[in-house]
Amino acid sequence: MLGINGRKIFLFLFFVQVVCAGQSPVPCSEALGRLTHLIKNNTFEVRREFSNYAELFPQSFLTDISRLKSQNHWLDAGSGEGFAVEDIHNEMVLHVESFLKNAEASYWQPRRILLNTKAVSEAAEALNFKSSSDKPKITGVAFKMERKAPEIPGVEFKTGRYFEDIPDAEISRADIITDLYGVMSYSPRVDEVLRKYHKILKTDGKAYIFIGDYVQVPPLIGMFSEARLGESGWFAPFATSQVKLKNGKTVTLLDWVMSLKGFKAQLDFRKVEQRTWSSSTPGSILRSTIVLEKNSDEAEIPSLRLMESNQGKPPVRVFEEVELKENSAQQ
Repeated sequence: MLGINGRKIFLFLFFVQVVCAGQSPVPCSEALGRLTHLIKNNTFEVRREFSNYAELFPQSFLTDISRLKSQNHWLDAGSGEGFAVEDIHNEMVLHVESFLKNAEASYWQPRRILLNTKAVSEAAEALNFKSSSDKPKITGVAFKMERKAPEIPGVEFKTGRYFEDIPDAEISRADIITDLYGVMSYSPRVDEVLRKYHKILKTDGKAYIFIGDYVQVPPLIGMFSEARLGESGWFAPFATSQVKLKNGKTVTLLDWVMSLKGFKAQLDFRKVEQRTWSSSTPGSILRSTIVLEKNSDEAEIPSLRLMESNQGKPPVRVFEEVELKENSAQQ
């Protein structure tokens, strides 16, 4: 969704509604097969640099990552080709002038990302020109990498396995976990992923799970009015995926994750102003992330079973609660 602007964003939103609406429910076994096929094909956006992370995740991520030292650990769950991980070991991790310029609107790019320039500058100052001995340990997780993993001291890549299947002993305790359209967006076993996140995180450590866009746009005219694009709402498969609870109620996957015990959950965002071609009134986009801070050694995370999935990237999924797992410490 990075860099969508002007007319493109409305065509994109229209396309999302049509495609998602056209997906018919499939049996659990077929849904699992579709997700497995999607992951193995690896036809995702895999070249995200650290500047993309800094733009998409909220300011708190940039501040937190800039404070990591040699005794700390960052786990990137869904690291793609590992460019963001590699960037941390550049002398110039984040070029402030270029980053701020890219956030501003232009003739070709009518979107404007609202940034705290002082906080960005402070984070960049802490990240740039840091000695290699003072940089954090990093683990990148990718089911498949097309390029050879960069060989950098203190950096390790886990490939060829689903994150849920990697033994706990292979991953050190982490201060920060990032998930930018990564494991949580595609996994058929999100309950197991979250238990693993809880185990891996140090107390007060944070998992940043990117959700996508909550969009507020002004009313439109013509054919686009039929797509109801003037209404506010989520245009994010994670947020519109569902969980059928044991009590018979249905909630969004977003709300289900936010309610889990063992984490202090917060929804944070980058705000983007978007001007339309048909109106001078700007639309508003909240580019959103769940921030899960581990606040207890115990967590209650019910087991889920995948019931339905479409072929979206990411997919819209439907889960149902099954047997309750007592807590993460007993898994």
